Amino acid sequence: MPTDHTAWQPLAEVFVLMIESNADDWVITTTSDTWDDGPYVQLGYEGDMILAEMTSNRFLRPIMHEDDETLLRDIGWNEPEGDKLPNWFIWLPNSPESARQIADMWIRGLREAYQLPDDMSISMESDNRTFNRICPRLLFSGRYPGFFKIFNYEGLTMAEVEEIDAEARARKLELDTELIEADPALLAELAVLEAARDQFLRDMWGD
Repeated sequence: MPTDHTAWQPLAEVFVLMIESNADDWVITTTSDTWDDGPYVQLGYEGDMILAEMTSNRFLRPIMHEDDETLLRDIGWNEPEGDKLPNWFIWLPNSPESARQIADMWIRGLREAYQLPDDMSISMESDNRTFNRICPRLLFSGRYPGFFKIFNYEGLTMAEVEEIDAEARARKLELDTELIEADPALLAELAVLEAARDQFLRDMWGD
């Protein structure tokens, strides 16, 4: 499995913003042909600390190979500790630096240890405003709201990416309008995200 995570960088940005923008625990699940019950990532907030987790064999079907568990250790994940901490985990201070570190560890874990393909899909287990607001801007929208698919930028022209992005924007326009009307500050956050994505694409094509 290749370990070039370029195509997954938009998902890393989603993870960072999710960590920084929420105060309640949340879970993002994955769907792919690789797993019957696939890996998920979840985050918990405990005072000024955050608890990040990745799925252990207790919840995976089929289970991981030992070599893949070794990869998780090498990435920096701590082994599960019984019923209290049944998943691979790490405690970190709640800070922007930690958000970036966790996002990178999640991406590496999903790609290298769980060996998820580029065509996997992700979804929130609950209706999370932050997730539903930012994912259509950074990931290809799936068949229904709240369910999104990563797409690989490699080999696509800027025009093709813009066409995909326009489709995602159209599908979520109504939701975005409702959220922005409820909280005008979201508009400024969205502009920052879109600028970051545009820069990411420019860097990829050398424009």
